[in-house]
Amino acid sequence: MNMREDILPFAQAIYSTISKSALRVLARETKFVQRKGKLKPEDFLVLCSLLEDSVSDDSLQELCGTLSHQSNTSLSKQALDNRFNEKAIAFLKEIFFQLLAKQDWFVAPIDVNRMFSRIRITDSTSFQLPNQYPDYPGTQDSGVKVQLEYEWYQGRFLHTSVHHGKASDRKAALDVEVSLQPGDLCLRDLGYYSAKNLKKIHKQGASYISRIPTNIKLWLWDAHKGWLQVDPIQDGENLSPGETIDYGFIRVGTDP
Repeated sequence: MNMREDILPFAQAIYSTISKSALRVLARETKFVQRKGKLKPEDFLVLCSLLEDSVSDDSLQELCGTLSHQSNTSLSKQALDNRFNEKAIAFLKEIFFQLLAKQDWFVAPIDVNRMFSRIRITDSTSFQLPNQYPDYPGTQDSGVKVQLEYEWYQGRFLHTSVHHGKASDRKAALDVEVSLQPGDLCLRDLGYYSAKNLKKIHKQGASYISRIPTNIKLWLWDAHKGWLQVDPIQDGENLSPGETIDYGFIRVGTDP
């Protein structure tokens, strides 16, 4: 496949773990490929996993055009549509599980003087399903949300779960509380924000970096004036390049 420069490193990382010949063996074992055809297993993998949201958003005609451009593979819309079946799912699942089993290969160097024992990065991804899956309601029709938590130092997935498309990220944050350890640093986006969860992280001796909702106010204690509201954005406008402000202890909430 004549890959774009932006996805080539990702493909090379996969092929360094599972070679193209091994991918083709998996394709035969899962019966995704039963006889020699135009569509190569590695090209199908790239189409489904490395081309942003193409498979979920683009039409069959657009996907056929992508295959033609990337790998000189000419398929009709019907022929490509027929490849999205249970055997394709089995093929992609087997690749995922093999990559997951070999994740110990991707260990980052450990600095004994590091500030945190683990850096836990949590994020989710969602995609639509056909309407015949009522147990998986989505924002539009049916949908699935996949939660992943990755530990940076050891290069390991700590938590993987599958939910319906409307599942709350906040609930997912509560689901992993049991595995919190002192010295952990949790990195999450705004969708996971929950004061209850952040208190639990702090109670466990762990730390977190999180954005806060726009309706949440920040308060700083003044011995003479009591609680004073602070506005980091406004304060930041008065700073020179490279200058910082350390507020020390602040209270987070709608009221002090």
